[in-house]
Amino acid sequence: MATAARRMDPTKGAPSRRAAQPPPRNPNLEWSVVHKQWLLRDEIVEGMLKQWGLDPANLEATDRTGHTAFHWSCRQGRSDMCRWLKAKGPTDLINRPDNDGRTPLMWLIFGGSSERMATWLMNHGADIAAMDNWEGTIFNLACRAMSFRFIRRLAEKVPPEHLAMPSKYDNTPMGIANLCNVENRVEIVKLLVLRGAPVRPKDFAERRPCAELLAWADDELALHQTYMSIVLGGVVHGNRDVAPAQRSQLRKLRGDGNVGARMRIAKCLGVRVGPELGRIRRAALAWRTITEGGEKRGEVASEEEEDSEGGDSDA
Repeated sequence: MATAARRMDPTKGAPSRRAAQPPPRNPNLEWSVVHKQWLLRDEIVEGMLKQWGLDPANLEATDRTGHTAFHWSCRQGRSDMCRWLKAKGPTDLINRPDNDGRTPLMWLIFGGSSERMATWLMNHGADIAAMDNWEGTIFNLACRAMSFRFIRRLAEKVPPEHLAMPSKYDNTPMGIANLCNVENRVEIVKLLVLRGAPVRPKDFAERRPCAELLAWADDELALHQTYMSIVLGGVVHGNRDVAPAQRSQLRKLRGDGNVGARMRIAKCLGVRVGPELGRIRRAALAWRTITEGGEKRGEVASEEEEDSEGGDSDA
């Protein structure tokens, strides 16, 4: 009650904003009145810059590899340092490339570090369309080790051409995910196929995981075929229990003027239509070719091995 009365009494004055701030969670932090947030103490920042071989008096300084303080902060997962640099450093420091053309965000994602930190960087001006000297994109790097949830969000923001763009070493996001991101590769490949990335045999040299992906594609195509048979075929050949008035309305779905209605029905049922359907068909054909080709090569190798063993025994 006394506290409430003091707040209502104009003679007491309002409590200061400084006093209203929560206590720091870390003794290395201090409240910045100018930036209205907790930041690292300047002496802590100075010590870290010296540790990285950078001049504390020059926040734009680089080491021999072209790394700035922002690069080192991202490589070591120091989100507190990133916040300090964003608040007090040069405005474009967050996107400065090093000698390899890699930005701080690229190094953060390359190391598979905190996705929360990567999201913070993107929300505070990090360029997601940047490319390094080998034409490697941020999306390509993310497919190495980041979670499917992060990659799905990133796919909605990067330029569409980055979803299939190969680097100078001919490594595509699909190939990188298939080779490196074992835990999430199946879902990543599905996402890329549905968004139009082509399936290259080179990206599935060891047939990983063609059988599982082919089963998924066949299921999607079978679902579409079932939809066509039941929803459209059933309009004419449906059960006689359907009232004549309803049957006459259902027949209208077959007209060219009701493509939109059919598409909406398919979407509600989870049926792939339009461009997605064509992409799945092409992917299924590619995976089937890769799988059958691998099986044939395996049979030939097995026969050659048997012939070799037989020749040795005859000798």
